Amino acid sequence: MIDANYVNQFRMVCFTDEPDGIREEVDIHPIPDVEPLHPKYWFGEENYCWDRSKFLLFNAQEWLGEVGPFCYFDLDVIIQDSIDEFYDLAFQPHILYSHWQPKGQLKERRFRDIRGTYFNSSCMLWWSDQPKKIYQDVVDNPDIFKVFYKGSDNYHQWRRPAGATFWNFLPEEWYYSYNYQEPNYDAKLSLFNQNVTGNDNSISIDELEDSVLLNHWYGKYDMYKEFPTRVVLELSNKYNDTENGFNDLFVEDDELTLEDVKRIFVDTPEYVTLLTTLARPNRCKDYLKIVEWFEQQGTKVIQPPLDFGLHIINKLGRPIVEQEKELVTRENIKKFKQKEEYRNVVKEERWVIDCEARNDNMVYINAKGHVFPCSYMARDVLESRLFPLHPIDYPYNPKYNNAKSFPLKDIVYNADFECYNDSLKKDHLKICKETCGRCV
Repeated sequence: MIDANYVNQFRMVCFTDEPDGIREEVDIHPIPDVEPLHPKYWFGEENYCWDRSKFLLFNAQEWLGEVGPFCYFDLDVIIQDSIDEFYDLAFQPHILYSHWQPKGQLKERRFRDIRGTYFNSSCMLWWSDQPKKIYQDVVDNPDIFKVFYKGSDNYHQWRRPAGATFWNFLPEEWYYSYNYQEPNYDAKLSLFNQNVTGNDNSISIDELEDSVLLNHWYGKYDMYKEFPTRVVLELSNKYNDTENGFNDLFVEDDELTLEDVKRIFVDTPEYVTLLTTLARPNRCKDYLKIVEWFEQQGTKVIQPPLDFGLHIINKLGRPIVEQEKELVTRENIKKFKQKEEYRNVVKEERWVIDCEARNDNMVYINAKGHVFPCSYMARDVLESRLFPLHPIDYPYNPKYNNAKSFPLKDIVYNADFECYNDSLKKDHLKICKETCGRCV
């Protein structure tokens, strides 16, 4: 998540005595054996200040031998958007403020008696050894936890050995509590803080079913880890054979020739689906030549029935129509499985909407030669020309993303397809939410 949302170089460090299963990009550092902060001195032994190990962070400059900005995140924080501004803010110590809590609690006697707090240490920033006084205070005064027994946040609210104005607060609009506020997908951070009480209905990230946040949580992915081996192809857009009058708006004068196909598919795909996006494939002048060429290259051709009154036999002596009354759908495409099958047969208890074009290693190419991950995105681009307020949130370069002019591999791995990644991670087309990917 940080790699996707932070422009500067950084070092990711995890203090832990249990390094198994942590990603190799993370630097593992053992928890410093300092009494009474290391968990072995208190975990399971007493109930005072259950997260006291956090105070070890304030001596991180010494433990890590680093000088400069430090940024700490709890493990239950989801980064939703750019945190580039954190670098400049780290010159002064910053912490979060629980603005979702009821106002005026500090005036309530019970709240003060239990040392209640508005401070939230799910994310903290500082420079070098600025918080060293906090670390030294808790080491020199081990019994202080019996006063601030609810956690380190209570300590920061009431103790303040580094001064009453030591902590600054990050802007409230940058973060929110998923359990105690409405989701704010435009914020930078989503917190999963919970009150440990019997009647609390909060959830942890392990219980999260919000697809937008789960895509942030699982991190940025490449649209295609391997070069696509399946292609959905529109041969012509000269006619409207869809029985939908609205599609007359998209009828143009484009048609792929055999030479176009040869130029596009220098690396021949395993499967090609000839789709009736607007016009039936057989309307294309070079239809038979294109089918024959694909078959000669070893490409399996999938196509809808050609309803024009003749049972055509191609030059290789095989019927063109291999399916009787069934149109090409997502279901019959599934018959042509790859070595690895990504699709889940049974719906997971918790799932992430993922891009089916990516999972099936598939791209869509229209009659102009334009390349998209799928035909639904292609339609989005077309409709955005008609409706100025159409909610398309990714760019498209029709000149560069044309496979008749540029290698298909260059297009698939260019900046526009990278923007598709970010768009799909943030939110999905309606059709994706209903029918595509891992939600099936």
